[in-house]
Amino acid sequence: MFSNGVLMITGGTGSFGNAVLQRFLDTDVREIRIFSRDEKKQEDMRIALSHPKLKFYIGDVRDYAAVDDVMHGVDYVFHAAALKQVPSCEFYPMEAIRTNALGAENVMRAAIDHHVSRCVLLSTDKAVYPINAMGMSKALMEKVMVAKARLSKANGTVSTSPARTTSQMIIVRRRSHRSTSTPASGRARGRVPGGSPCRPCAPSTGQLRAEMIRQRRVAHQALRARPCRACSVPPRRRSSRR
Repeated sequence: MFSNGVLMITGGTGSFGNAVLQRFLDTDVREIRIFSRDEKKQEDMRIALSHPKLKFYIGDVRDYAAVDDVMHGVDYVFHAAALKQVPSCEFYPMEAIRTNALGAENVMRAAIDHHVSRCVLLSTDKAVYPINAMGMSKALMEKVMVAKARLSKANGTVSTSPARTTSQMIIVRRRSHRSTSTPASGRARGRVPGGSPCRPCAPSTGQLRAEMIRQRRVAHQALRARPCRACSVPPRRRSSRR
């Protein structure tokens, strides 16, 4: 399915972007494009991996022109770029909307315009009955995806001739865990407001490795999933330790 294809990962220097990258780096994918706005992380990844398949592009998903330029010739897109810090999104909700909703719409629109085969968008469990700005912006992204998928027709995308192929949109919902940049893990390592020590459910190194392996598997399954279908990461088993 992925033979000689081109994969683009937005937010490719993040935790989930890294998991997707590691899953496809040793496959027969011809090229992997990392699109993000963090030049330091890109440089670190370039030096650490030094792989001929990797191509790096600086840009922001808020800028449609930047996304459109990189999308040329892409077969598969994994959209992982987002604002994930809940407090920051509460203080600056419009920034969350611009990145998580409008930025995702830019990615989807460019994917349709360039006839990308499949576009997988990373969402969060907080998008289900959201109570904060981050979850609301992700829920809005999911609504936009459903609308885009509905507008795509069986004989071509909304912006192409009937002879062109249809871009398939897929959502993956993912929960927060300790190896990500979400704020819960940072708070758990500190103390609760009353001053009592807080022992987080700290997984071992082996558990974290297993978590990343499972994320790679989810990414692979998402690109193979049926169109217009939401894929949810199953909950982790509760630890017997106390």
